[in-house]
Amino acid sequence: MSSNVISLSRRQNPKAHDRGALLHSFAKMRRDPNDVFWLKENAELLNILECSASMLDSYDLSAYAQIYDNLPKRLAFFPQYYRFFASIALDLEGLGLAGDHAENICARIDQQGLVNAELSDLQRAETTRLLARRGMGGAKRRTYRRDCTALSITAQPLRCPITKWPMS
Repeated sequence: MSSNVISLSRRQNPKAHDRGALLHSFAKMRRDPNDVFWLKENAELLNILECSASMLDSYDLSAYAQIYDNLPKRLAFFPQYYRFFASIALDLEGLGLAGDHAENICARIDQQGLVNAELSDLQRAETTRLLARRGMGGAKRRTYRRDCTALSITAQPLRCPITKWPMS
């Protein structure tokens, strides 16, 4: 007697080259790296891999080597996407790509006070979380797994980014 039930009792272990092919597909084939949707998809993918303590080899990370090298230049040209660039740099370094771009990007974000320019509580919290991964921004930091952070964030009154006056 046949069944339409699929057994999920065994844990599937994808082959290493499948993971590398997936990363190369996301990094180079799905969208143009200058597309904001590319930034969003790849930032999400890398964050999932980093937070789940995935072990990537040099082939897996090679898909992002050129992109990583250009992050500081891209930040200078597209400053409105600073959260994506910081997230990608932090996650690539957390996954084993050598470099210090994340530290420099976070320092720039912190020095420019970009967290205070955000109008959304969610975007302020995201920026605070990213800065906390490098010990910046004044957030209390509690590390779990590898480098994902949980934050204690106190509510701040919403202020106009230009005048700094409270907004009601």
